[in-house]
This record gives sequence, structure tokens and C-alpha cells, in this order.
Amino acid sequence: LRRRGEQVLDLEGLANHRGSAFGAIGQSGQPSNEAYENILAFAVRRVKPGARLWLEHESRHVGKVLVPPGILSWLTKPSAMLILSMEQCLRVQRLVEDYCTEAKLKDCGREELKQCISGGLAKKLGGQRVKEALQMLDEGRWEEVAAMMLDYYDKLYVNWARQSECLKRIDVDCPSVDAAANAELVLLATERTEAAAEKPEPMVETQNGWVAQGALYEGACYCGEVRVRCRGEARAISYCHCSVCRRLSGAPFSCQALFQEDQVSLELQPGASLAALRTSKGVERSRCGSCFAPVRGTLQGGKLVALPLVLLACWRGQEGESAGPIPRLRPRHHLHYDDRVMDVRDGLPKYAAGLRDTGRLPESEW
Repeated sequence: LRRRGEQVLDLEGLANHRGSAFGAIGQSGQPSNEAYENILAFAVRRVKPGARLWLEHESRHVGKVLVPPGILSWLTKPSAMLILSMEQCLRVQRLVEDYCTEAKLKDCGREELKQCISGGLAKKLGGQRVKEALQMLDEGRWEEVAAMMLDYYDKLYVNWARQSECLKRIDVDCPSVDAAANAELVLLATERTEAAAEKPEPMVETQNGWVAQGALYEGACYCGEVRVRCRGEARAISYCHCSVCRRLSGAPFSCQALFQEDQVSLELQPGASLAALRTSKGVERSRCGSCFAPVRGTLQGGKLVALPLVLLACWRGQEGESAGPIPRLRPRHHLHYDDRVMDVRDGLPKYAAGLRDTGRLPESEW
């Protein structure tokens, strides 16, 4: 990508580490944490504002050094996330060539691999799988060891992708291990996505005026007297553990999708009414006057509308899409987690209070 004129921030290259439990093999020593932050600071200063910047997803650590919180937020909340897929046999071949050639196994090569598995991955793989992997290494069954490691890391990649708060996901199928060819595929997929985004989105007329068509979500309260419709993407979808949401819902937490006011319209059947309750400054919650099901919350003087996610039970996608699950309405994080009455280990980011009030809790809490 860099050779094609793209901006790249190579977090692993600057850390002298490949990122995995085997990342130190064949690399020079890592910089100190302070030195790594300074190196990154100089690299970031060279980034051109407004131009595309590429980063490979990393965890909080690259080997022994920490990724600074600011850069970590670029990884977790990117404008787009590209997922590259490749046949496992090709990936296995690449790993064997990188770590298990005769030249690389001379001296301590084999012992380094065994130490990485028995040390760095022992707790995560489990005792039995560690024994199997070490035996495979002793017997020279490189492909089987590589396949086992890929199986472990692929689960991490899936989890990271699920936790991402990216605005769009782009899948790229890579038929070979050729880096130049894959870079071309990545750029082509990105350019196609950007070109599609530049096309004006169809507009539709609603009770609140003209809004972008996007996806249409519909739902109703328990008795059906209050119906809600919303179009387009939600600004946020959150599990909330605050005491107000818990007491009003009678549940350990609630889940809402947040939209702009002009994305949402309510339709009341003849004789229907809304019961409103102001629960805090700038927040008003409305229920159906007949069945008392929650149907809407307004924030910032009505500029934002929070809809109970369970309310959006019926939906249809854009033209050409089939009905099914609602990936666009997938919850993205937990708020006010310090107020929780039960732990929720679902892998989603957890915030002690609101998004603007505090940073994320450690991944061990996720």
C-alpha cells in the first residue's frame, strides 16, 4: 500500500514485533514503551490530514509495548474496516515459510517456537492443546501446528471485528499470498465503496419531512396503538445499566438505538395517547397510554431519539435485500457498567459511565 502512494502507520514495524505470540522471532529488540510513544508521535506528525491512513488492527499491546489510547481509538472506531480472507492452505504455507524453513530452524529456532507456545499461549490454548502442539513441533509436523495456531487467532479476529465500532465493513477475498496483488484488491474494494457512498442517497417523505431512504425499521408497542418508523443508520446502539433504565424497565439493563429526530416518526391509532415522564435534565421518556410499553426517549431537547431496540421487531432492508437478522441494529457497547447488577461477558466494550464521561474499562471486564 505504501508503494502505491498510500499513507500507512505500521504499528508492528515501529515496535519491531509482528503482534502475535510469535512476533518477536527474527526481530531486533523492542523499544521501551516511552521510546515507542515518541516514535509513533513523530510518525503521526507526518500524516497528511484529510488523506486516507491505513493501520493493521492490533490489541492494546504489540509485544511488550502499549498502543497509545489515541491511536487505539483509531483502531476501534475507524471510518472503515477491511477484512481480508484467504484459503487456510495458503495461510498455512505462508506461516511455515516465515517460521519453519530449515534456515530459520537452525540454532534455537525450534526451541523459540516451543517457548512461544508453552509460555505465551499456554493459558489460552489449554494444557492438552499445548502438549499436542509441542509434539507436532518435535515431529516436524509444521503444517498441523500452523493450522492449530490459525484456528486460535481466527477466533480472536472474529471477536475483534464484532467489537469494532467502524462505520462500514469491506470484505476482500485474496486468492493468493502475493502482497502486491492483494494491495490492488484492497484499493479496488475501497474505491468502489467510496464511489458508492458519494452517490446521493434516495430521499423519502416522512411526517418530519424528507430524509435519506436507507434501511427502514418499523415496530409497534404491545397493543399496537403506537407505531414507530425510522430510516437510515443509528448513531449508537447501547446497552444501558444506569439505575433509571433498570427501574423503568424492570430488567438488569435496557437496550436502545439512538437516531436523529428527523429519522424517526410515530403514528398513533385513533384514541391512542402517549404518557411522558421527564427522568433527568434533557431526557423525556414516552410510553403508550394504553399498554404502557416504552416507545421513545428524547434527548437534547428532542434533537435525538432513543428507541427500545426490542420495539423494532419488523423490518425490511433496502431494495434487493432479503428479510432476516438486523446487523445494522447490533448493540455496540455497554454504558454505565459501574452501575450494573450483573456481569455481562459478551465481548462488547464496557464504559463505566457514558461515552463522553469516561474511557473504556479494561478488556478483562468485557
